Amino acid sequence: MLRRSSYLAMLAAGWAAAPLAGQAAPDTVRAIARLHARIGTTGSTVGRAIWPGFHPESIPTLYVIPGHAKLLVTWHDATPPGFASLPGVAGAFWTDTQSVSFPSNRFIAFLSVDSTAAIADVLGLALHEEFHSFERMSRRDGRRFGTWENALLVADYPVFDVENETLWAIEARLLRRAYRARTLAETRALTRRFLAVRGTRQSRLDSSFANFERMGELNEGLAQYALLRGVSELGRNGGAPWDSAVHRIVEDETALLDSLLTRTRNSVRRRFYATGSTMSLLLDRLAGPSWKPALVARDRTLQDELARVGGYRGAAMLGSAWPDSLHLLQQATRPEAERAVASLRARRLAQADSVMRQPGARLVIEASGVPGGRFFYCGFDPQNLLQVGDGRMLHARFVVLCGGDSVSVSFEQPATEDRRTGEYQTVIADTASLVITAGGAPLAVPDTGAVEVTALQVEAPRFTLRAPHARIGRRGGALSIAPRP
Repeated sequence: MLRRSSYLAMLAAGWAAAPLAGQAAPDTVRAIARLHARIGTTGSTVGRAIWPGFHPESIPTLYVIPGHAKLLVTWHDATPPGFASLPGVAGAFWTDTQSVSFPSNRFIAFLSVDSTAAIADVLGLALHEEFHSFERMSRRDGRRFGTWENALLVADYPVFDVENETLWAIEARLLRRAYRARTLAETRALTRRFLAVRGTRQSRLDSSFANFERMGELNEGLAQYALLRGVSELGRNGGAPWDSAVHRIVEDETALLDSLLTRTRNSVRRRFYATGSTMSLLLDRLAGPSWKPALVARDRTLQDELARVGGYRGAAMLGSAWPDSLHLLQQATRPEAERAVASLRARRLAQADSVMRQPGARLVIEASGVPGGRFFYCGFDPQNLLQVGDGRMLHARFVVLCGGDSVSVSFEQPATEDRRTGEYQTVIADTASLVITAGGAPLAVPDTGAVEVTALQVEAPRFTLRAPHARIGRRGGALSIAPRP
């Protein structure tokens, strides 16, 4: 892997956010604005190469520098509350506030900027998120394009199923071989084998999971294709640094297909970025740009469109030897899948347990008092929603819960969810920061037993809970809270 340049890091070094009023924009904000200008000046050409009607240069985009500032570009309405204009850059505004809001009817691309990222990575991610905005703007009732997959299925998808993982590994490797094939004939042959393995595997899956895969590829896979195709177009005539960056980005993404069984830091949904974008690149090779309007007009998935373009009409066309060939591939790959599933289970258990073993105040949020005995997600990150394998889920980044009228719980830190009981747990590392009030007055929680309170608020830097009624007390060394609407 090529080493990533630190273009933004050089500008960010030693900089701390200053009060906004009367202050010049930090160099980091201006650096991102200069980077985005490349999309502003070439976006029409780049967008046309990515997808018909896609104009990234016209989509409002919010760059977030975690803990420092935010830059809003391509915004030609009134100055948003809390923002200041960026002198010399039309349609650009910045802020150092922690939270911002925009009209609900505006499609805005949001992305977090890693200050160590290379230029191509920053702009590629911007194109990925801008394509999502384009997808949403293009959505039509009853049509697939622009529709999200059911991300809640991340919690139920059979990630510990050895048979499914075995076939996943085989089909993903065939897909990469098709992408790397030197001739169109070889590309078509390997594409058909990929589709045959996928058909075998998906026929054994619950239909909701098979649809989850197809829609994930159509949603995230196409956005990742916009990233890969976009950085290539942005880098035309860019010289050696751009050529190297583009090669590294595409190779990193397609290489994921050869290691799906071991690349398990994120949820299974991450696979769809790689499979969907690689299928899109194959479609470019096999059909040119004509597949894109055809996919939308005929309401197809990428998998369906690839079958049409690749001339795939079922596994029978691969010949009578194909079933035996697939069986041999399964036998060869299954031990690897068994080891990977066992490793995943052990790693996820260790990851979840490490969250709860860290020092601090342990909080247990019970669901017994909310309607149906379950909270529901008002916000979560499907990429960091991980099955643990023992009936728990790990929300590795954040989750926002709702439970009837006026009950809200926000974890902006890792938390575990017990799917059997509906209970959530987390640890507040800085116990001195934990503030508990009831009816607006500080609440002293008894050392034993529990008390019923009204207007409960529990606050820490990365955790908040609000409930009109609740039972709160101590249980097994933890602070236990059962909110009620």
